[in-house]
Amino acid sequence: MKIVIATTNEGKLNEIRAFLEGEISDEVRFLSLMDFSHIPEVEEKAKTIKGNALIKARAYSRALGLPVIAEDSALEVEALGGAPGVYSSRYGRTDEERIRRLLRELSGVPLEKRVARFRCVMVLALPSKEEYISEGSVEGYILDSPRGKGGFGYDPVFLYPPLGRTFAEISKEEKLSVSHRGKALKELVKFVKLIHLEYLLSSFDRVAIALSGGVDSSFLTFCAKRSSNKVWALFADTPLVSEEARLRVRKVAEILGVDLVSLDLDLLSLDQVKGNSPSRCYHCKRAMYELFLKWAKEEGAVVLDGTNFSDLAEDRPGLRALEELNVLSPLKVVKLTKDEIRRLSRHFRLSFWNQPSGTCLATRFHKGISLENSILRKVEEAEAYIKLLGFKVVRVRVDQPDLCRVELGKDEIKRALDPSIYEGIVRELKRIGFSRVSLDLEGYGI
Repeated sequence: MKIVIATTNEGKLNEIRAFLEGEISDEVRFLSLMDFSHIPEVEEKAKTIKGNALIKARAYSRALGLPVIAEDSALEVEALGGAPGVYSSRYGRTDEERIRRLLRELSGVPLEKRVARFRCVMVLALPSKEEYISEGSVEGYILDSPRGKGGFGYDPVFLYPPLGRTFAEISKEEKLSVSHRGKALKELVKFVKLIHLEYLLSSFDRVAIALSGGVDSSFLTFCAKRSSNKVWALFADTPLVSEEARLRVRKVAEILGVDLVSLDLDLLSLDQVKGNSPSRCYHCKRAMYELFLKWAKEEGAVVLDGTNFSDLAEDRPGLRALEELNVLSPLKVVKLTKDEIRRLSRHFRLSFWNQPSGTCLATRFHKGISLENSILRKVEEAEAYIKLLGFKVVRVRVDQPDLCRVELGKDEIKRALDPSIYEGIVRELKRIGFSRVSLDLEGYGI
């Protein structure tokens, strides 16, 4: 996949490319306007930097037929009424001329009144006319003379107070971590990953997505619906799944308008699963995806999984099963993190954007405790009762048979310590069949 960075300013180009190449998959190649022999002349005639960024991104994307990243930035000095502002790059023919003019206009103004702000607006425009916008800003002061030999533009006179140095005195890495352009890039990068994801999904005509109802697989299904011709959602209905999870999957499939295929799978018939061995997750995942692959083969569809890039940092035995079966995880391929997936889901106003992370009921049991349908249903009933009391994050852990430990969200523990609350929880969980009930004061930890 190719994306064009629409600038001829080498300083800006190097900053943008360095950041993106460190965040985006190697499958994406970043080009510049210098890579094309014929590019249109684009007049930046807007009265705002956002307007100019939009003009450039739209014009170049439609002319080149490729996704384009364009930006415009400005230096705004309070003592000058916000000048040079949108005219920052036209304050002189060279960086030196622009700085000399700025310092002349600030002559006699004390440092404490030379408050200034760098602002940046970035636009990612597609030939399809879709657009994504991000912004960033940083405050500092304008010195009375240049300092440092790095950077470009007004960097030598822009003092960044937290570091006590100008942008021309700090490394490129330091600058990107705090600058207006760096902040705008951090917001834009999720959209770059999004269009890479949709580019990848568009290569599949028929896809079947393993849908758990969590934010990752739900978002992947949403993107596939936008990009592929035919999309199915596959759900493995097992004894390890709660009724709440079943309802959530049905709701997501209905909201996204995809066909839901529910396949029965008795995971408790597998000794490694029923015995709750350390490799349980691997055997569960393998059995589920073997079932999915068999179904998808008959439909001529490719099976996709919702593993994200953040999952690679965790110990997840199930990932090995996916690799062995050659199941593709597009979110992982394009390096989308859990946080980015939530923010993109919120951007598209998807109702599940803040859905708490969910896991199967087997994760509630200490390794080695046999998984029987009866005890699984006890845990399911206990969690359902506590959620009826208004608690959002609930895990009923079974460390020993008939002994349970209740985990709640860290911000919900205080409420649970109210005698009228915890006495009711203890009474109900004992009625369900647990002989002893405790509350984990550390709260839920992923």
